[in-house]
Amino acid sequence: MRKLAIALVTLVYAVPITAIWALHKAMTQGTAEDGALAILLVPILLMVLVVLLAAANLIGALLSLARGHGLSLRFVMGLKLGLIPFYLVNFACWGIGAMVFHTSFLVIPLLPIIIAYTYCTMLGTSVHSIARLILYRRDKKITTKQLVLHGVLQCMFVLDVVVGVVLAAKQKKLDA
Repeated sequence: MRKLAIALVTLVYAVPITAIWALHKAMTQGTAEDGALAILLVPILLMVLVVLLAAANLIGALLSLARGHGLSLRFVMGLKLGLIPFYLVNFACWGIGAMVFHTSFLVIPLLPIIIAYTYCTMLGTSVHSIARLILYRRDKKITTKQLVLHGVLQCMFVLDVVVGVVLAAKQKKLDA
């Protein structure tokens, strides 16, 4: 499971890097015969792979529930903290793009896709925290209210990181 989560974070960063590379190649190459448009498929394929890895992380989290163990909250917090630069750059670029090209027929249709993609990347790490919370509830270490509150907050941007830090700080107490 750790390898899937690490692969997810790694590929999340590969998408914008390949997108910049592909746009540069497409702009510097003269004709479509040179494969400029085909190069643009690389980041799209990587995005699809990231979504599939997020789904695999969901399945892995469910399997960890069945086995009664899962990823450490501290490990998941590390993944979430590692994704902060991606989210900052992602929101800044798309926010500026939406403001500058607010009437563009290219940017507006892409925004829901990018938001869904970004949300999938967040959920790919949040599912492990939620699985751990369910295990804590099963062991009666947290209440149902705490499970619901922390579980809902794990599904919200920014709050997932805040709650992840709080839970990681409490992990020794919860695991005792």
